[in-house]
Amino acid sequence: MARTPRTYQAHEQQALEWMAAQIRQARQNSGYSQEELAARANLSRSHISKIESAQYDPQFTTLLRLTTALKLSMQDLLRGNG
Repeated sequence: MARTPRTYQAHEQQALEWMAAQIRQARQNSGYSQEELAARANLSRSHISKIESAQYDPQFTTLLRLTTALKLSMQDLLRGNG
């Protein structure tokens, strides 16, 4: 059964929300505020806020900045081990 565009959109939104939750949890586990993570990752606090609330789909390089700042591997983040 082929997926419709609406099904793709729902799946993508669900994945984005999952990733947002993983990043937020990893930040909280690290004890950083959004401001502290933003400074460590060379991003704005509003950028962090939008990523964590699934309002923004981060590029791969942004995810690399975040995992480096959080002292996590990309694999740990994607596995939900933040």
